[in-house]
Amino acid sequence: RSDYFKEIESGRVGAIDARAIARELNLGTTASLIINTIMLGAFARISGMVDIELITAAIRKNIPEKPEANISGAKRAYEEVK
Repeated sequence: RSDYFKEIESGRVGAIDARAIARELNLGTTASLIINTIMLGAFARISGMVDIELITAAIRKNIPEKPEANISGAKRAYEEVK
């Protein structure tokens, strides 16, 4: 095992309704919602390993379709993850 992952073995678990957020932000289709950026936001909050502003900058740089909706989803998940 990598030492990198030892830091996240604390057993912290988060829950977020990523599909509902994706649906509200119209990310993907009804049959295939796209939740990856939403999950990144939740991961940033739970792990504390990545700053949400770095994620939003990466989304702006790398995601050409619906960047603002993806940023909104990531930020919302960051705030709402339990």
